[in-house]
Formats: sequence, structure tokens, C-alpha cells
Amino acid sequence: MVGDPRRVFLTSLGAIYAIAFASYGGQIRGLNGANGILPAAPYLEAVHRAFGLAALWKVPTLFWISAGDFALEAVCRLGVLAAGLVMLGIFRRWALAACYVLYLSLATTGQEFMSYQWDMLLLEAGFLAIFFDESPLAVWLFRWLAFRLMFLSGAVKLLSGDPAWRNLTALQYHFWTQPIPNPIAWYAAHLPDAALTACAAVMFGIELLVPFCFFGPRRVRLTGAALTVMLQAGILLTGNYTFFNLLAIALCLPVAAESKRGPRSRSAIAAAVLLVPLGAAQFYVGLTGATPPVFGAAVQALAPFGIANPYGLFAVMTTIRPEIIVEGSADGVTWRP
Repeated sequence: MVGDPRRVFLTSLGAIYAIAFASYGGQIRGLNGANGILPAAPYLEAVHRAFGLAALWKVPTLFWISAGDFALEAVCRLGVLAAGLVMLGIFRRWALAACYVLYLSLATTGQEFMSYQWDMLLLEAGFLAIFFDESPLAVWLFRWLAFRLMFLSGAVKLLSGDPAWRNLTALQYHFWTQPIPNPIAWYAAHLPDAALTACAAVMFGIELLVPFCFFGPRRVRLTGAALTVMLQAGILLTGNYTFFNLLAIALCLPVAAESKRGPRSRSAIAAAVLLVPLGAAQFYVGLTGATPPVFGAAVQALAPFGIANPYGLFAVMTTIRPEIIVEGSADGVTWRP
């Protein structure tokens, strides 16, 4: 692998942050602005009426200061600036902290527009990156995140009981029922059924078995990382999930990284004390859908901050794609799309 995986990962994370901030910044007035679809200011007012001062904890955001259009766009622009500093390695830890706080502010007020798993993954990876160094514990924490992301992605599909996943026919529907198919998805959807069934079987192998390689010797880890990158690249080429697949690929870099022996990292120890039990509890949530018997209260209390999350997309495969057809008529008799 070329270069220092840790440095490459942090640079990649900065680039992903920049994409996320710039993309949302171009839409935020229309989505959460004063005249947007889901304005931020009335939402925060409603939360405050319901919870009082506790609203500051339940919705942690800088927009409590101001949720006007200028403030919304300013947070996105500051996010791009902080992400640029992360990429350049300038005041990197402080810049990572700024990216986390700014993106958390967007995620907690974006409502339905910022409620996707990739937003939660960016928050969790971004928070963990603040403490990322070359110590074995810090590197292990990222491997633990990558493991939970991948393993739960496969487990929820089987645990849901969805017959399309269990009989390996889900990919016969996926490429044309996914939210935003792209041109390559058209060709993937027309592969022979036997090929799509084989692809589903390979996917389950990568999602359920390969993650255990993340904790093995270097060669085993590299193999696991390569297979994971192959799967994520295939999803990236045949769909549009914003930065989700790019971030999943970036998480393979700490999997491949070699930690350096040396003094214990205090920052990594502090992060581990907080994140390992929370991650384990969220892993339990992802597998069972129930509140974990241990650390359940901590999970609920810290959930608004997105520092540990359950994962697993497409637990149930959509097998139909309803479409709205808009028609017009000049005479009220003949209607045309």
C-alpha cells in the first residue's frame, strides 16, 4: 500500500467531509431555510416547547444561536473550510473537531434530509478520527467500526426474514428499485438471474465472513480490506448513495494500517472507554432491534450525538417501484405524459 494509511485515511475523510458540506450547502435553503420544505427554526422552536432546556441535549446544534438562512449556509461554508484544513494537515485535530460539531449541527436539524445511515457513519467516523493516532488501540477502534458496519449490513438482511434475501433473489430487484439508479444499474439489472444470485451469495460472504479478517494478521487484513473495497466499489458504480461507499472504502485504510508500539495513547484510551461499550450496545441493537440490557440508558442518552450507531441498509428488499406519471390534456379527452 502506498503512503501512510493513517494519513491517507484522514485526508480522505477531509475530502468526504468537504463533499458532504458542499453538497448540503447548495440545497440547505430549499430544504431547511426559512422558506424551505422543513425549516430549521420552527423545528427547533417545537423541540424547545416540548422539552425545555433538555432540548439543547436532545438536539445538539449550533443553530440554537440562529437558524436563519445566513447561519445555515455559514455552517456549510465553515465546514468546507475545516474539511480543507483536515486534507492539508493544518491544525488537523482541531479541524476534525470542528467538522464533527458543524456536521452534527446539520444532522440534528436536517430532519428527514439528514437521517440516513451515511450521515450517522460520518459522525461516528469523524468523532473517532479526532482521537486517531498510530497506537494499537486507536487503530483497533476503527477496525471495530468497520466490522460493525459490514457485519450488520449482512446480518440484518437475514434476520429480517425477507425471502428475497434468504433465497438470494434480492439483486433481481435491487438495481431498478433502489432510490437513484444510474446508467450502469440498467445493465446490472439485465444480468442473467444466475449471475445475480451468485453476486448475492458473494455479497453475503463479504459482509458476514470477511469482517472477521479485520482483526487478523496483516495479510489476512489486507485480503479482507481488498474484498470489502471490491464490494463497495461495485455498489458505488451501480447506485448513488452520496459519500456512503467512499467512506466505507476509506475505513478499510485503518484496517490495513500497522499500529506502532509505544507509550499508551491517552486520547485513544479515553475514546475506547466511551466508544467500545457504546459500540457493543449498538451492535446488540442492530442484531435484535431491542434496547440492550447493559448500557441501554447510555445509548439513549448519547444517541443525539451520533458517536455510536447501529447499521444495516436494505434489511428488506423493495420488489416494486411505484412511479408518478404526470399527464396533460388540451381537450380533456386525450391525455399525454
